[in-house]
Amino acid sequence: ENLVYKISFDENYSYKIKKLHINKALKVISIKSNNVLSKLEKITIDDDSIMTVSKNVLYNENGKIVLVPKTVTYIEITKDVDDYSIAYALGLEEVYIHKDVESIGLQAFEGCENLKELKLSKELVSSGEKSFANCKELEKVEIPKSLVDVCDTWDSLYVPQGMFYGCSKLKEVTFEEGTTLIADGLFNGCDGLEKIEIPEGVTQIKEFAFADCKNLQVVDMSDTVTEVGISAFE
Repeated sequence: ENLVYKISFDENYSYKIKKLHINKALKVISIKSNNVLSKLEKITIDDDSIMTVSKNVLYNENGKIVLVPKTVTYIEITKDVDDYSIAYALGLEEVYIHKDVESIGLQAFEGCENLKELKLSKELVSSGEKSFANCKELEKVEIPKSLVDVCDTWDSLYVPQGMFYGCSKLKEVTFEEGTTLIADGLFNGCDGLEKIEIPEGVTQIKEFAFADCKNLQVVDMSDTVTEVGISAFE
């Protein structure tokens, strides 16, 4: 019996698959853009597959999301999110990330252009470069006080693009009470921001936190801030 154990989808190709069946041997699906499967309507699996399907979302054996068809509009996330895993899920409108989630990967939700509601985990520590980039319908977000690491790989030759890069409607940003640090590169390249209020208690604004925010006109800075990193508002 010849069974497929790995599938890779080319991010530059548009597949016409409407139904995807996962056999019991399949362990790995490699995909950087859910939109390449824009015609996908249903996912089924063998009874003894190591993967699972819930509400038409495919999960790997560790309970992490692998594939989100266009038919899915809402997801709840209970595990750390891998790189690219939910990118370009064009039907997605609402995401709720549970408190157990501490990490969101590189470009994990990039291009979810219909995402309107986002609830971040209160325990989120790190979020990769462009993790919510180009979510063009996202208008507001609250940043948890636990978030300290977004783009710590910048150097003199390369400045990573921010967590909300290209979010052109994102205008309402709040920080959880008790926030003391605004992470490196957090809003770098966020076109929607016009005004930002740095709340009482914040002492550090890290490198490139609000860099390249082309429409940012007003910054209400708390007098508790004692450290502003390189190019934080450049």
